[in-house]
Amino acid sequence: MELTSAQAKPSDVELLHAIFPHTTISLLANKHIDRSGNIDRFKFRDALADSAVYRVDGAPNDDMEKCLASDLLSDDGHVRTRREVRLKVLPWPGTRADFLALIQYEFADGNPPGSCTALSRLFRLSSGGNGWKITATYQFETVHHGTVQRFAMIDDPTRPLLTTITNEGGGGFYAATVSVFDLRVGSLKPVLQQPVILRDIEGDSYNQEIDKDASHRKGDNYLCFTKHIFARNWRQNRHPQTSHPCYLLGEKHK
Repeated sequence: MELTSAQAKPSDVELLHAIFPHTTISLLANKHIDRSGNIDRFKFRDALADSAVYRVDGAPNDDMEKCLASDLLSDDGHVRTRREVRLKVLPWPGTRADFLALIQYEFADGNPPGSCTALSRLFRLSSGGNGWKITATYQFETVHHGTVQRFAMIDDPTRPLLTTITNEGGGGFYAATVSVFDLRVGSLKPVLQQPVILRDIEGDSYNQEIDKDASHRKGDNYLCFTKHIFARNWRQNRHPQTSHPCYLLGEKHK
């Protein structure tokens, strides 16, 4: 879908100052982060691999940041203050000057617990008389999180659906979860969350991808997938079993 905004896209630094007030921000010109990789048979790419890396200096400003800035390998009490931040920005469809910003970051030299290995957060930012302000936000799962695998609009002219894919895991469990946001609502509450890559502790393994044609046929309130099941209860399928589930947006699904 074509997205337009009456106002020129703000600079990364402008938006980062709105997200991280009272901090010092600079570009790490020689820094590059790419967390593309694979888990078992599943390959994935880092959606932020081509993003610039910014140094954001300032004390942790909430409990989650304090967790991220901690160091399990040290008892010196030193508080980490240097974030390494990447971001991507999209215009918010149907508005004159609102934008979506997805950020992912860690604190340099930190060794946080598995409950907060990295932070990925989504923001709606609106232009006001005194600069940019946050009008909505969403935080993704942080447990053994390391990669944002997708940040894009679904190519559908009838509905502005944003999709993100973020990973999580721990203890033999791995999932990459798609979160779908209906931007007609104006808030940042997912209307659907589904694993698109799963390897769980019960021996199940599958992946699924959005089927745009099936979604269009099913109707405006559904999103359909093509699902490939590789194993159930530790029993490998000789050939992947394929199904075509459709999920009603706004309802919880197992």
